[in-house]
Amino acid sequence: MSKLPPVEFPLDKSAANRAVSAEGDVSLTKQQKVVKRKEFYESLDKDKDGTLTRSELEKGFDKLHDSKTKDPRADKATIAENKEESRAQIDRALGKNKDAVSVAQLTDRYAKEIGASTSPAHLQSSGKGLVKE
Repeated sequence: MSKLPPVEFPLDKSAANRAVSAEGDVSLTKQQKVVKRKEFYESLDKDKDGTLTRSELEKGFDKLHDSKTKDPRADKATIAENKEESRAQIDRALGKNKDAVSVAQLTDRYAKEIGASTSPAHLQSSGKGLVKE
């Protein structure tokens, strides 16, 4: 799976904002980036069954892109381009004949992409932040 498009989200405490911010944050370890990405995937999983459906992915990304569109400083062409790239990434994540993918699979793919571990101990988070390795 390729990386999520570089979209700037409004400054809030959402899992999506933390995940996107983590991409360029050199102070975070690879494991911490994986935890943030896992939290992002989990935030898109509306029925909390551990699986992301095409509908959940599309609605989640649409909501993120739409929130950026409301910012008067936002470049509308870039937002539209990022939205199209998100759709292409959803298609790649699910494959041609799949309607869903597990959060674990997506997290594993991302971890492999950046060369990080996906052991359960590394993927734990707490309410106050990341668990120390």
